[in-house]
Amino acid sequence: MIGAILLGALAAQSIQVYSEFRRVDPMGRTLSSDSGGRPREILSPAVARNGFASYRVVVTAPRRKDFHLHIGQNPDDVIDATLYKELHRRSDGKWIAERLEAVKLPYSSTIPEANDLVAERRALSFWLDLWVKPRVEPKRVRVELQLNVGDDWVIYPMEVRVTAASVPRPPELAGALASISAPADATALAAFRAGFCGSAKISGPPALTVRSLIRRNALQDVALWRTVEKQAGRAAALKALEAGEGFCSAEPAAPAPESYLKLRDFLLRTASE
Repeated sequence: MIGAILLGALAAQSIQVYSEFRRVDPMGRTLSSDSGGRPREILSPAVARNGFASYRVVVTAPRRKDFHLHIGQNPDDVIDATLYKELHRRSDGKWIAERLEAVKLPYSSTIPEANDLVAERRALSFWLDLWVKPRVEPKRVRVELQLNVGDDWVIYPMEVRVTAASVPRPPELAGALASISAPADATALAAFRAGFCGSAKISGPPALTVRSLIRRNALQDVALWRTVEKQAGRAAALKALEAGEGFCSAEPAAPAPESYLKLRDFLLRTASE
């Protein structure tokens, strides 16, 4: 587990937290398309005000034993947390998380769930949206994912760093969604490229899916970029993205699944100065 604290005698239950670009299958394994490089540790993530920050939460528990997933915050008036269950669909011989279903907290269930399409499931994956309120002061907020199975608890603590950066209203445009079998960051790259290169087109309301929320988050990056473009310069953004001058003339390909996050780090840092 990454950064988790296990309380209790059993190790059969766990919480793992990944970036939005590490999709997992029903066995809890990272998809091969998203598995390059070392996963980023999600322990003290930086976030912008008036925007979403999203993470993937993977829960394992003894089969057919009740578990309860809670989210705690301190202070509790800075961030709104929304949890979505990821629903997998079969594509190219793989189970890939795609559609999202909002769930109430605390979330109680078993693995596998009733009427689960994947009878051999070993893990449930969730999409966690953290919405940072617009008028809060920069500060640190403790966000805890708490998993209860019987008398045992697993706690995954995060110290979320709310920065001075504030997301303007994102543009109502978007690049096309990448193929479901493409690396998860391909949708983010396409959306940012559309805004950065001026090739974005108006799009209608998207369905609630993993890829649509990845695109939503990338459009926040476009909005932040537009606030820092003059002071930072295009060359600095391309360097953070590990992209060359041909970024706008050819389809981008990231060297690793989470390399896009270096661009996001750059934008947050620059917009906070």
